[in-house]
Amino acid sequence: MRHPTLKDIAADCGVSTATVSMVLAGKGSISPDMTDRIKKSADELGYARRVPRTSKGPSFKYVCIIQWEDAPFLWHFSQPFVLQLEKILVEMGFRPMVIHKQPALDDTALYNEIRAARVGAVFSIHYVNPVLFDEFEKMGIPVIILNNNNYQDRYWSVLTDDIQGTYEGTRHLLGLGHRRFAYAEYRRPESGSVVRDRFFGFKRALDEVGIDFSEDSRITVDLRDQSGLERRVTEVFGRPDRPTALVVHDDYFGAIVHRVLTSQGLCIPADLSMICPGDVLDYHEPFFPRLSTMQIDLPLMISLSWDLLLSRLVDESARVKVLKTKMQLVDRGSCTPPGGAIRHPVNQE
Repeated sequence: MRHPTLKDIAADCGVSTATVSMVLAGKGSISPDMTDRIKKSADELGYARRVPRTSKGPSFKYVCIIQWEDAPFLWHFSQPFVLQLEKILVEMGFRPMVIHKQPALDDTALYNEIRAARVGAVFSIHYVNPVLFDEFEKMGIPVIILNNNNYQDRYWSVLTDDIQGTYEGTRHLLGLGHRRFAYAEYRRPESGSVVRDRFFGFKRALDEVGIDFSEDSRITVDLRDQSGLERRVTEVFGRPDRPTALVVHDDYFGAIVHRVLTSQGLCIPADLSMICPGDVLDYHEPFFPRLSTMQIDLPLMISLSWDLLLSRLVDESARVKVLKTKMQLVDRGSCTPPGGAIRHPVNQE
């Protein structure tokens, strides 16, 4: 007969195995109701506890969430991270402390705020300060990074797979029959890895089917350089053999590029198909163009980040772990076959 496992209890209670482990080890600040449910399930399933219930757990109550954006439009994108993490922390008996990292709040002030509150763990969205975070780790304050690929060899992180997202978005356009491509991106000095990874995924998809991509069709500008963007769009799409498909770094920049294209007489998707990784715009607003995107799985990233924290609290000696989530296609109608051509499927093997 198979002995019940932590996974069985987690499935029965609808929680993660890390949460079950915390409760049965007597650690953490899990809510009384959830604790009772898990212990009752363990008893009913006949689970043999290997860790005494009297094990000493964390003494802290406060968990800090640091929110930071390297571009103003990312506020809409990062808010769901904050709100859902707050909800989980409250349900599990912790007290969330949210700090919006603005330029006026220097690193010393941030450190003093977190220390004064006796914070026991830190979630950081986008923002990473190696000096500060190394100090927290030395003090026994675990740090979990969300959505910053630059430090995945150094900190426990939950990331989106930017290579996969742009790769599959490009494959979608290839499957519609497109063979002439352009790529548009903007400079992000603080997030160099995401810029590199997304272009790499795009290029990889083209390389696999033997399509040469010319750097002449790669548009790279500063985000606020409107005249530079207009000039490059004219150069790329004013050619007789202009591209029929455009992959854009994210849909915020995609909306800007969309406006420039339409001002130059191009209709999307009749003249040009567009796809963008990210899904950072609020598409409930009527003034945004309807762009097909490769959507970042925010709920899964939040769930995994919570599981990582619990794993660290259970096993303080564990090595750094990095989890990556896939992007999923959201079709909003900005991608069609070129010129109404018959669809040409791409070999997906």
